[in-house]
Amino acid sequence: MKIFIFTLISIFILFHSTNTTASLDYSLNLEMRSYPSLGGNINFDAGYNYLFWGDNADIWYGLIRPSINFKSSLLLNGLEAKLEVYPISLLGIAVGYKWSDVNTDFSFFDCGNSVYCQGQLTRGYITAKTGYAIDGFFLTAKANFEKLTFSKTDKKFADYIYALEGNNAKDYLGKLEITTGKVFSNYTIGLIGEFATMRLNKSLYRSYYLFIKKPIRKYSVIVGGGSFQSDIQPIGAIIFINLSYIWAPNKKLL
Repeated sequence: MKIFIFTLISIFILFHSTNTTASLDYSLNLEMRSYPSLGGNINFDAGYNYLFWGDNADIWYGLIRPSINFKSSLLLNGLEAKLEVYPISLLGIAVGYKWSDVNTDFSFFDCGNSVYCQGQLTRGYITAKTGYAIDGFFLTAKANFEKLTFSKTDKKFADYIYALEGNNAKDYLGKLEITTGKVFSNYTIGLIGEFATMRLNKSLYRSYYLFIKKPIRKYSVIVGGGSFQSDIQPIGAIIFINLSYIWAPNKKLL
């Protein structure tokens, strides 16, 4: 993790010193969901946008964006470092590292008996994403592969995001996310499908959401609902809210 963060900082310094058109972005986000248990967190995201070809006033350009994200819900805190590369604006690859310190049990796991909930969970990941849009309609796809490690090794561990159990100390998670919808003049509506699997423990997650997104000056509000289900969590209705304050926007299309 130290090497990855050092590399990100070096990229920040390099881009700042060699390209006066590069720009920083900052945002503060509040996220909440109702199922499989009521919970939420606040996170702060900061990134550096470097256009290495083209102009983001047009739809086609190349972008490199290193970023750092801090997330907290008091009992659950996390830090993430990520590097995104877009050879073209509608095709991107990201590599990153997440560290989470979990200090709470979850009602949807058998915490302490068959599975560890509290401890340090790390995720090293690579993501590929692409999208297409025409006449306001859009379709995006994101594939994610993660290596998860947990600080305790003699039991399975809990992945609280997807309500999945990982194999003792280490597992591998694959995720596919498909989003489609329509952009109107002052709001967006869409549908998201998410699918994830733990490779070693052979457990599955799937969810479907409808959402509406509304920008209000420097704020962005997303409200949605749908179904959430995993192999250890029966299907249930979920409502989620995401409220963002964007000091300076990033230059990503995806």
